[in-house]
Amino acid sequence: MEKRALFRGRDTLGRPLIHLVEPGTGYGLDSTSGLDKVANHEHLPQVRELIESIAPQPGRLYLVNSALGAGEYVGFNLRGDWFTERGLLHAPPGWDDIPVWDIDARRRAANATEDVAGYGTQAWGYPTFYNAHRYQHHVNKDPNAARGYILGAFYDHRMHRVVLVSELIRDLCAQHGGLDVYDRIGRGDFVDSSMGAKVPYDECALCGHKARNPAEYCKHVNNQDPKFGMGKILPNGQKCGVYNHQPRFFDDSFVFVGAERSAKVMGVLEAKGQRAYGQTVYPYAPGGHKLAAVEPTQKQEEAERLSQALRADQARTEGRSLSAQLTRVLQGDPAAAKANRKAPEDSAKQAIENAQANGEEKLAAHAKWAEILKHIPAPPPYARSFVESHAARMPSLPDDILDACCDDPMASLAGLSHHGVVLRPDEFQYMMLGKENPDMARGYRSGGIVFRPEPMAFDHLPEILPGPRPAPGLMETLRQVLGPFLEQRSFAPAAIRIRITKVVPVNARSDFAHDDPVLSPLSHRYNDYRAGLLMQPPDLRGVSVSLPEIYDLGQEVKLADATQEISRFLFCLAYWPGLSVG
Repeated sequence: MEKRALFRGRDTLGRPLIHLVEPGTGYGLDSTSGLDKVANHEHLPQVRELIESIAPQPGRLYLVNSALGAGEYVGFNLRGDWFTERGLLHAPPGWDDIPVWDIDARRRAANATEDVAGYGTQAWGYPTFYNAHRYQHHVNKDPNAARGYILGAFYDHRMHRVVLVSELIRDLCAQHGGLDVYDRIGRGDFVDSSMGAKVPYDECALCGHKARNPAEYCKHVNNQDPKFGMGKILPNGQKCGVYNHQPRFFDDSFVFVGAERSAKVMGVLEAKGQRAYGQTVYPYAPGGHKLAAVEPTQKQEEAERLSQALRADQARTEGRSLSAQLTRVLQGDPAAAKANRKAPEDSAKQAIENAQANGEEKLAAHAKWAEILKHIPAPPPYARSFVESHAARMPSLPDDILDACCDDPMASLAGLSHHGVVLRPDEFQYMMLGKENPDMARGYRSGGIVFRPEPMAFDHLPEILPGPRPAPGLMETLRQVLGPFLEQRSFAPAAIRIRITKVVPVNARSDFAHDDPVLSPLSHRYNDYRAGLLMQPPDLRGVSVSLPEIYDLGQEVKLADATQEISRFLFCLAYWPGLSVG
């Protein structure tokens, strides 16, 4: 089971939780703000030793961050996960005897496995961070897409947290679309981070039930019973959540919005030490198999050639075809590898020509998309909670409304967006399948089966855009079809104003995410659809509903401000599991 926890880059007062410091001198380690001091040396001696020993390599930023805290001291994170201190502290025998500057030896030792009764051999604990990678937005399936590496992982017993030292490599950031993050951190604009871990099972904090995956969750955390749900506080003060005892960490990503209470990025370093180090990491091998370092192989070289071609035309049909080839090569498909060996340079050449044909228009679109990503709203926890609660009270669109939209799904998507109506994943799935296979669409919907969400890929342009306002005839037809659901489901400020002035009961569907080859492509298309709404947001000023009378001008002004803000948050955050925000 895969876990994520999200961390903010600044504290509630806006002070940065990343600071420039210098390995080799320790400069800056005693001037970080927003952190508790201990004898004027807030950082661990091991952290200082590593920082002062490593030799600088050009084009790198060296970072210090608090990855996560023990649940016994920080409680459940906002996703309902509690990482036990005992699980975090687990380390291989002789771990403390390995010098902190011997990064390679620590990486090798970190993969040592032990038996977990009923779950096979596992490697777990904070040392597993050594073989993790720095990614962006949890796009973490391909180690070749990493932006950097972990150089040190330590447990701070004073603060009961895991502290990491890592590097962010400029060339890798430029290669994989993360140069904006590198530059922002270099300027002191510190983005949020998020760790990723795998665990053999979850243990319910209320009943002790152990689940290997979310499908096996008990009623306390499966979000099916309205009395319970992950993260919900019960009348008796207990909180619904799960304990994680054997986490193996594999990812420390940069994301838009962080939410973990104790884990923050704390410093950017300038290396000045003398000890050289390498980028070799050791993939986890369950069952105690022999560990092999990540080194260039024929398969990886083929994948890299395809990856270069893919990045040259990353948002269009050519890119989709190359992406499919890349996946098959990485999975070991001999036919795909053989086909690529015939003329990989031709594929790259063609992709580059296609990119050049699109010219400055595509470059401008990419620039616009990058700028949009930087300004996705980051609500504080209370605002996010309100948005989630608000979205949960918005009813699902009935089948007859969706049926009326299935004849021309793309036009209907545009029309609905200009009414402020954004489809949930199950509704989007119904519309996409409804025209060609209505029986299949109804079967999935009646069974509560929906595609499993995939992380939003931020390295290509959205391909489903709402477009200009549709013809008046279509807009009027959709308004009539929506009827009262326009008021109940629109993200337009006028509709939001009605809903926040009255109590509305929870009326959301409960669906089960399934891995299904028919549904899998829809996960990426849904991300494209939602991203397109951010790139070309509809003008909702013309959406009108019957507003209640308000005689207090001050209240009217407050409502106007609140509804505008909630509208923006809903467009970015409501029922979009693929967007990596906390």
